Amino acid sequence: MSQPPEEDLQGVAARALPNRRRSGLVCFLAAICLVAAPAGAQRNKNVAPRADKVLLAHWRTACERVRDGDPWSEIADGLQSAIDATDVDRVHPDISMYLDALRAAAREAGDLPQNRPGASPEELVSLLTQSHVIQGQRGFDGLLFAPLHVHAESSTVTRMHWNQLADQPEHEFTDPAIRVLHRERDIIPHLIAALDDRTATRCTFVRPATSTNPSDMYLRGELAMALLEALAKCRFYVSERYKRFVHHDDAKRREAIALAESWWQTASEMTPLDARSQLISRVAYEHAAEMINLLVIENHTERAVSHLRAFLIQDDGSVRLEAARSLVALGDQSPLAAIVRQVREEKKITDQEARLLVAEGGNREYRLLRELLGEGLEAVPGDQVIAARNILRGITLALESRMAIPLLAIALDPQDTTTIGTGVAREIQELLPDGGATRADLAAALIQQETRRNFRYDAEAEPEFRRKGIARIRDWWEREGSAVYRFENARSRRGDGIR
Repeated sequence: MSQPPEEDLQGVAARALPNRRRSGLVCFLAAICLVAAPAGAQRNKNVAPRADKVLLAHWRTACERVRDGDPWSEIADGLQSAIDATDVDRVHPDISMYLDALRAAAREAGDLPQNRPGASPEELVSLLTQSHVIQGQRGFDGLLFAPLHVHAESSTVTRMHWNQLADQPEHEFTDPAIRVLHRERDIIPHLIAALDDRTATRCTFVRPATSTNPSDMYLRGELAMALLEALAKCRFYVSERYKRFVHHDDAKRREAIALAESWWQTASEMTPLDARSQLISRVAYEHAAEMINLLVIENHTERAVSHLRAFLIQDDGSVRLEAARSLVALGDQSPLAAIVRQVREEKKITDQEARLLVAEGGNREYRLLRELLGEGLEAVPGDQVIAARNILRGITLALESRMAIPLLAIALDPQDTTTIGTGVAREIQELLPDGGATRADLAAALIQQETRRNFRYDAEAEPEFRRKGIARIRDWWEREGSAVYRFENARSRRGDGIR
């Protein structure tokens, strides 16, 4: 199996969701793809000393021997000799860790059970040292970094990659990791017991000879963690700075292992779905988001909505925008009301909150935005001006909404001198005058673009001629545009629930 490139994964995620309104959840999978791809490179860039080139080359050869099945003890002895010949300050810490992992594999090599269909759970976990499930190419390690990642097999079938790999019969050459997947829940406690196991496996990624980072050899504990997460459809840790599980500090790993242990103490008596919910309810939103997304993909929509609603309001009383987006994408409009209440109370709004209200809101949201925008355009610098600016920026991110043009029209003041500032997307910035585009410039340029009418507004013209163009657009709006593009009653939305 090969992992699709990052840009394809986002397309896969989009196809996995039933309709456009679920696009808000794709961000979870996109984030997973970013974790899966650059893992080793990012970590080494941040923490690794300069490694001896000769030692890197020797370790690269050692990884090839690991992959090819050479005796563990011979590989370890050769690596030890190379380390002994190297300045200790130039030995990459991973290589020292890998040497210990090779020694551990060598010590148990003669005691491994036979890889067979009837192997016990304990035997299968020990046999993970013989696994080749990750081999040879960047992309396979996504099975470790993103064990819940899914792939669209067809227009109607979307499944996790691990589940796809499990679709093979048992025979004498079946990879031990695949046998683990076939055992399902009865093997979970044995995987948990192996999470801190740093014994080598035959899973490797051999880097190009030109790389200044060591090739990767994956350890039994991290393979056990990925298999546990794939079987349970849970995540027990969130990677920091794209690090592999074995590269986190002891405290972080102990925390993840303790979470898995305590979860299983109660989850073992639950249905698999309830067990997943039990973990989701125990962790922070950033930890739970990927698990909730998998519930959506598997059509457990009501359960996903229930979890998202529990995360919607943060400890400080503010609306968690990520959960709000996901709820709205699932047809639950209640977060819009929560955002409206928050904005009315605080008289503040972010561009992303405005974007969501513009893209998904109805008359209630339109009235709020129109009110805040009008007040902000007339106010002296302060919170109201900032709110107006953020609303305009939010509109630029939701131009396909029927609300966009009516709101932009409010900003058509030829005498406006307040600039829109930085933070506008590049494709929008290209429509605006260089150096100091006003809010009215933004409104005029976008209305001209979106209506496909030539009002002779020219962003490259002098300010006097731009003002005349703005005035022409405002005159058109007052005479006929407002009747064509008015928003009120254009569509109605339910206040809450799933549509």
